[in-house]
Amino acid sequence: MIMEAASAEPIILKTDLFGACYEGLMKATRSSSRTYHENESGTVERREQVDIHGIKLWAKANLPAISHLRGILLLEGDLLTVDEFLAKMDIWLKLIDLEEHPLI
Repeated sequence: MIMEAASAEPIILKTDLFGACYEGLMKATRSSSRTYHENESGTVERREQVDIHGIKLWAKANLPAISHLRGILLLEGDLLTVDEFLAKMDIWLKLIDLEEHPLI
């Protein structure tokens, strides 16, 4: 478990994680951090990237060393495409729920 106390702290952690994710996504929409990819039909697509360095800093500061979510976040590269980011964010939020409220 992330927290021992049955207080509002787990909800705050999840809210903080969501806030850090949202901030990273908003930065991506305002920045010029893009890559270009040629798809199967030969068309070049622009892909926005999200810098998750801030989320990684949040994880280091707020999650215990034994947290699986912390380990996963710290192993990620600093840049993800928006599609990768959105898919992973869903998993990260589920993981923080599992760490706060284990199924076993």
